[in-house]
Amino acid sequence: MSRNLKHELYLPTRGEKLPVISVCQPWASMIISGLKVKEHRTQNWNYRGPFLVHASATKSDRWCKDAVRLDMSKDRYMRMPRGGIVGVARLVDVVNESRHGGHIYGYMISEPVWLPQVVREVGRLGVFYPTDAVWKIIRPLLKRLDAGERFPPIVEGGRRTTKTFAMT
Repeated sequence: MSRNLKHELYLPTRGEKLPVISVCQPWASMIISGLKVKEHRTQNWNYRGPFLVHASATKSDRWCKDAVRLDMSKDRYMRMPRGGIVGVARLVDVVNESRHGGHIYGYMISEPVWLPQVVREVGRLGVFYPTDAVWKIIRPLLKRLDAGERFPPIVEGGRRTTKTFAMT
């Protein structure tokens, strides 16, 4: 019997939790919207499979300048969801992009999907796992995704919108 990868993608079969990567805005929303397919990190990662994307609570002038450079309004940047898990995606490969003695790895990302809500979680550096309380909220949401349900992007300060995520 052939199995559909899309319906196996998100929920682990052995009961373990999915790993989480915390990413600053606007990059977290761009990853989950499919506009950013490579995330650069200084740590190599042997894991391949689904992972959760956490939108950092950080609001900084540096990231705001990046958003403006990408033709996104400052107001739009300031209203992006922060401080929680916003979606799930699949890590398909890690590419070593180290140059001149530095360690840079490109995490190749595919099949991103928004969660129906921001699930509040404190972010951490590197790869981490959600707390038990957060996992109890995330697990049923992943079951809904596995059943084929899809949700529009979360913008406007964490509220749901039917508009697709766009840079402007």
